[in-house]
Amino acid sequence: MSQTTLADAACAALHGEHLVVRQWAIDARHDHVAWCDVRRPDLQGDELSVAAALVEVMASRAGQIAPRWTADVPAASRSIYLVPVTLPRSRQVSETQGPEPLRRRRIYAMPNYLAFA
Repeated sequence: MSQTTLADAACAALHGEHLVVRQWAIDARHDHVAWCDVRRPDLQGDELSVAAALVEVMASRAGQIAPRWTADVPAASRSIYLVPVTLPRSRQVSETQGPEPLRRRRIYAMPNYLAFA
């Protein structure tokens, strides 16, 4: 299993450390993570919102159910863009077509975010 935890990945995502998040996703796929069993990380606020959204995205893409704790995690306190969007069209696409678990929590990324990890 990866040395990078869900908490590490969530914090990395918030700080623009995309390679860390991508490696976490690759390792999770390689390890065939049972997403419904992933424990709630010891995070608060926006970090927890990102963690819940990441788990839900990965579970959905694996055809699995997300853990119950994610349902209780609120949206981020502000709009968060996980990948820099400098062009207006890219911003619009991330806000309207990005992964639903992210958008539901005011977290935005392109539709293929972590799909090719």
